[in-house]
Amino acid sequence: MEGIERAKLKDSITQWLLDNTGEHFPLHIYLSMGTPVETQAHFDEIIEEMYSEAKKYFSSEYYHGTSIFSSNEFTQKFLDSGGFVAEYDAITEANKKKIESTIRDLKIKKLTEKELEQKITNNKWALPLSIASIIIAGSALGWSIYNGANNVSQEQFYSLQNRLQSLENSIKQINTPIVIDSVQTKE
Repeated sequence: MEGIERAKLKDSITQWLLDNTGEHFPLHIYLSMGTPVETQAHFDEIIEEMYSEAKKYFSSEYYHGTSIFSSNEFTQKFLDSGGFVAEYDAITEANKKKIESTIRDLKIKKLTEKELEQKITNNKWALPLSIASIIIAGSALGWSIYNGANNVSQEQFYSLQNRLQSLENSIKQINTPIVIDSVQTKE
């Protein structure tokens, strides 16, 4: 018997102790409850477990090598707050949350590893692609300069030079200040 069934049996024993005040040998409790488990040894183990898990809520003494078990002033409060079933549920819920957290952490780790692998793969291609782009751009620039210089005729070059010279002269004329001599007239 494990899990919730074991917790329910512990709560049944606790209720029996409250209903039957006084000190009891585990064998007496076992027989009075109608042998709830297969063997007396198994029942004794459950009683010891109850005491070790919730010592504060029970009294236990030894009498001629045999333990005597009873309820105390805190037993009712323990049972009212849910007893062993509530403790079992709390432990189960805590374990469930721990498992969910572990699974979530593993998923995050797996995603992080995949992201890192993807970045490594991308970086393997980034440098060669950048270098190739620079080489292509430089080649295109060199080609256009080379072809541009060969396609201009000497006549076009002189025409362009004359136009630049005339523009330069126009700009000089615009920027030259006009000086007007003032003539004084005598009257």
